Amino acid sequence: MEWTLRRGPWWPFWGIWASYFFLLALSGSISRYPNFSRAVVYELAFVVFVSAPLLLLPSSSQIGPWPTRLSLPRLERHGLALIFSGLGISAIALVSLFIDRMIQGIDYTHGACIAREQMTQLGLLRSGVSSPFSVIGQLFGYTFFVPVAVVMMWDVTRKLFWVVMSSAFLLLMVQSELAASRSTIMLFGTFVLAMIGIRTALGGCPRLRQVDLGMSVALGAIAIGFILYVFVCRADASNMSPQQYARSFESYLGVKRSILLPTTDQPGEIGKISGVLAIAVMYATHSAFTFAGLLTRSDSDSLLLFSGPRELLSKVGIHLGGAGQTDFSGRFPSLPGALYHDFGLPVMLATGVLLGIAMWGAMVALRVFPGRVFVIGAASAIYIIAYLSPLMFAVDIMAFPFICFGFVIIPLAMFRVGQRRAAPRLEEA
Repeated sequence: MEWTLRRGPWWPFWGIWASYFFLLALSGSISRYPNFSRAVVYELAFVVFVSAPLLLLPSSSQIGPWPTRLSLPRLERHGLALIFSGLGISAIALVSLFIDRMIQGIDYTHGACIAREQMTQLGLLRSGVSSPFSVIGQLFGYTFFVPVAVVMMWDVTRKLFWVVMSSAFLLLMVQSELAASRSTIMLFGTFVLAMIGIRTALGGCPRLRQVDLGMSVALGAIAIGFILYVFVCRADASNMSPQQYARSFESYLGVKRSILLPTTDQPGEIGKISGVLAIAVMYATHSAFTFAGLLTRSDSDSLLLFSGPRELLSKVGIHLGGAGQTDFSGRFPSLPGALYHDFGLPVMLATGVLLGIAMWGAMVALRVFPGRVFVIGAASAIYIIAYLSPLMFAVDIMAFPFICFGFVIIPLAMFRVGQRRAAPRLEEA
């Protein structure tokens, strides 16, 4: 029997966790909290419990009469409608978001990070949303994920693939610049990684050419460069050098001492680069230190999970109980860290098993319903949660619910349009 170890997009999950632990060891950072080793052991246990179903359950290709290599849906009128509607609606939403910023008087002339600070201050002063344009921009601003899913999971030409990917990437970067945010780039990167893993597991990964490698490297370099730029931008907004900015965040992120940071500032570009790399590594690994802090100071009356959706609901007047841990606000615990804090070790481990089963079940669903946009969206949501579990609970990123909304509203709109076009034909018949 063929086992899931050989077939399935599980490798990014293990690869990301391995990279996470490697960075933890490489950074040489010392935790402010005494329970750091126990936090790392709990995270390792979570990985083991997620991995158990992936290793023990048979491959999705063995659960039914489907062939090992599936034929991908061909791009026809319906697929083109999904692509154009996803990109077009997202572009309109992006314009709406820009209009909302102008209505608020946000000034981008001094940089996106200064504008972000202005948005934060205005958000603290008001209750509710800033304008209807903000609602449109947030609700429909992430529909460009749907065209990306279509060109990655359907049979399309290489030219169309890169036109759509480049257009979606442009929308992504403009949106990230408007908010001076890295989170949407992280979601997009893990989404693309999930699509690659799924398509490879389904037996439909095409041969790579030089244009594929060149475009992938170019877009990846731009995304990584922007993430590093945000660190520099926020340091400048705080009137600090990157090294000073990184040093000011050591204690905040739970780090007592990092060997990546010299005790005194280094001049020139070397100092800037070392400061940016230090804060990037601490940012990527600080969830372990936050987990250790939660073990030290646990507050059973507060909930960490679903803090993002709860905050969104509060902006429209729906206030739910269980506010997040104030001592650690703004700092991400890993997914196992948040589960342990909210529900304890048994639930953390049981959730790990359920996540592994969900990853396996998503592959079965994709094999049964190849090319279905809603199924692709649901599967990608599961893999994004799993892939980002070392850093955070992906659902708490503000953009995550809106990405999922796009995979519901776009297919639903296309279905309704198809029904209306079919009605006159039935009447004529």
